[in-house]
This record gives sequence, structure tokens and C-alpha cells, in this order.
Amino acid sequence: MKHSSQLRLAMAQINVVVGDVEGNAQKILDWIDRAREVGAEIVTFPELALTGYPPEDLLLKPQFIDANLVELEKIVSRTRGVPQDVSPQLWGFRRVSVLPAGQPLPRASDGWSDGRRQYL
Repeated sequence: MKHSSQLRLAMAQINVVVGDVEGNAQKILDWIDRAREVGAEIVTFPELALTGYPPEDLLLKPQFIDANLVELEKIVSRTRGVPQDVSPQLWGFRRVSVLPAGQPLPRASDGWSDGRRQYL
């Protein structure tokens, strides 16, 4: 990465589909590649881009959570092996766990930096 006083930011305003975790992940991966091609140092995505918004009762289905984590790992793998001065990061993925009926989901967010999980 060149050291300068400028920062190149890519804003990926993508149209995601609620529940189409695999398709949404592919869109995210495509836009990560496009952002790299134009030299962007940061690429942003809409809220809940992986799950689609609003995921509502899908968050109560273990298979949906599992699919979300599988696709998230594919996205995270694109951050591995990049030179340290670039330090790619993914932030804003909801940490979701299946809770007993009637209990609210915790408000939390996950992040990834060079393939390592960080919690907010």
C-alpha cells in the first residue's frame, strides 16, 4: 500500500436478498475484488448485507445461522495473506446464537482482521 494522505474508499451499494446468504456472499466477494482492482483500501457494504435485511425469524433457524457462518468464512478467507500494512478488516457482522424461545438476541457485532475474529 502506498503511504499518502489520501484514502480510497469503495462503497458497494448492493441489492441483497433476505435469506439468500450464498448469493449475498457472492455479491460481497465480487465487490471486494472490484474494490481491490481500483485500489480501494476500504470497501463498505449495507447493513446486514450477508443475511439480507431484515432477517427476522430466520435468525431462529440453526441451519440459517450455520449457512451464514460458512459464507462468512469464505469472505474472511479473502482477508488472509494480504500484506500487513494493508490490514484488511471486516466489521459489522452480527454475532448470532440460537436462544431459548422468548429470549431476545444480544446486540453485538463481530469483526475480522487478517482472518482473526474480533468482538465489539
